[in-house]
Order: sequence, then structure tokens, then C-alpha cells
Amino acid sequence: MNGTAQCRPAFQSKAFVMSLFNRVLTRTNLVRIAALTCVAVLSACSPEDVAALNTQVAASPEQSSGVARRGQTSGALTGMLCDLGLCTDRRPAPRDGEVYVIARDGGGQIISAEADREMLRQWGGPVEIRGSCRSACVIFTTLPNACLGPKLRIGFHSSNVNRGFVGNEQIAKYLRGGIKERFVKEWQFVPNDDLVSIRAREYVKLDPQARICR
Repeated sequence: MNGTAQCRPAFQSKAFVMSLFNRVLTRTNLVRIAALTCVAVLSACSPEDVAALNTQVAASPEQSSGVARRGQTSGALTGMLCDLGLCTDRRPAPRDGEVYVIARDGGGQIISAEADREMLRQWGGPVEIRGSCRSACVIFTTLPNACLGPKLRIGFHSSNVNRGFVGNEQIAKYLRGGIKERFVKEWQFVPNDDLVSIRAREYVKLDPQARICR
């Protein structure tokens, strides 16, 4: 490598991928193709290439299919990928009048966790996180309608895929205060087959906006 951001030979060049993606985004009924392009690019391109595509998504207009541009670019891709049925690790939908409990959650697919977090945020009912919450699950801890079980253990480590905004940056954007600072400086570098774990009360000390369930 000479330090220049390049995609794998199948895509020939960064310029080729960017021109393809640009053409897709400027056509009105091809949101699904745009998402497929993103999937291919995320596996094939360097972080610099992904960041450039990220900018393209952020700058693109709303699509005629009704899928609006999201404020955060990974959120835009999450929406498109879920529309394609690629969010394969979804959690059950909440029921009105019931407490939604997240328990012994190992995280799983990040885009599914993002979609589930948004589902619970829009629902607005009470969410309790209990037992253990590891990896991508930690993005639920900052839900405005969530509380942390007193005995909860929260585990952090690196994502197994890190390409531009994909992976650790997806996790970090949901964290706050001292938790986010520790994640960015330390915990995101913990190998994904290992874990650093803290208790709920330690978590609240680092992020006072979080709260312990009564």
C-alpha cells in the first residue's frame, strides 16, 4: 500500500465506486440499489473511501420512495439496509402497557441494535436493562426511557468490523460523558474476543444522565 485510499480490484478505483454511488443517489427510485452499493463498498473500501461515501449519503436529497435522509449518515444506511431485510438480528417489538426488558443481551448485529433502539425510543414506554448488556447492547443504555438494573453488568469491546463510521464509531455516537470518553480512549481497543465490564452504579458515576431502575 502506498497510503492512497483504494478499493479492491473488483471496483477498479475509488473514483469508479464514487461515480457509481453518485449516479445511484441521483436517481429517484433506486434506494435499494444504493443500499446494495453501500454493502459492497463497506466490505471493499478503505475507511477513507467509506467516509467519502458517508458524505455523499449525508448530502443526498430525500428519495421519492419516502425514505428520508437521516441526520446521521450511519442512521441513513441503517434505514436503507433494514428496508432491504438485512437487519437480521432484531429484538421483539414492545407492547403497550408493558415494561420492555432487555436482559442478558450480547449485542449482536450493530445495525439491528440501532434499528431496535430507534424503535424503543419512538415507542416511549419504560425500558429496563438487566443482567448483562454487552457489545452493541450498550447503545440502549442512553435511551431516554431506559433504566439500568442495580445488578446490571455492562461490557465494552471493539466491534469486529471497523470501516469509517461502521463499528466503533456507531457505538460511540450513542454514548455520553465519561462513558464515551473511556470508550474512545480505551475500551474500543479491547479485542472483540475479550471484554471490559463495569457495574451499573459505576456506569452512572461516569454518565450521570443514566439512571438506576427502582
